[in-house]
Amino acid sequence: SEMCIRDRNSIIQEKGYPSVFVYFIVKGCIQISALDADMQEYVIEINVEEQWCSDLKSFSSGNPSEQLLTALEDTIVLCIHKKSFYKLIKTVPQFSEVYNYILEDYFFYQVNRIQSFITMNASERLDWIRRHRPELLHRISSKKMASYLGIHKDVYSKLKKSKLMEKNSSFKDS
Repeated sequence: SEMCIRDRNSIIQEKGYPSVFVYFIVKGCIQISALDADMQEYVIEINVEEQWCSDLKSFSSGNPSEQLLTALEDTIVLCIHKKSFYKLIKTVPQFSEVYNYILEDYFFYQVNRIQSFITMNASERLDWIRRHRPELLHRISSKKMASYLGIHKDVYSKLKKSKLMEKNSSFKDS
């Protein structure tokens, strides 16, 4: 493992190549996204400090990644190669326990987010983010937040303006 520095907007993991690293974010922000046939980007997840990040499907299977990992800010990550990662799991029982906890926590968070986003309208999704991931609102551009929320950027912009009228709101302006 080693500390790696990634500049803002640099690609950390390209689509089409097997994911052989798992990343622990020391400082910064990483976006996980998918591209459709027309190269339209869809934000799947946004990870920040003290979170783990990888294309887990590719990392586990060894198959080419279907996702793109991009640094949204200047980012410092601990890069752990797949061989080292699995060696840690085998030789350090506490690491294996922590890894299982992280997987379970991430799984429950994603299930909750997906269920919520399927049943919520755009305004409710934005309120959900304000409650569960408020740090993203002042760090992520409107275009990326709209994609993450699964709403059109114009709808997000209107909602953001109306929410700014509410007390104690904070959003990134770009």
